[in-house]
Amino acid sequence: MGHDSLAEATPAREALLPAMNAVRAAADTIETIIADDLWPLPTTQEMLYILKRRERPCPS
Repeated sequence: MGHDSLAEATPAREALLPAMNAVRAAADTIETIIADDLWPLPTTQEMLYILKRRERPCPS
């Protein structure tokens, strides 16, 4: 018998989306607190809008 993909995916979506939103909110807040020269990763805006990145050291 076939699987009902939507029925299987819905509980995962309902559990994961709130957690993903919470992590995103925390990351957005942290990005505004940490100085750009100390933040080794691209910011959310840099990833979404492909802004010119500043030279950043590679995380070790």
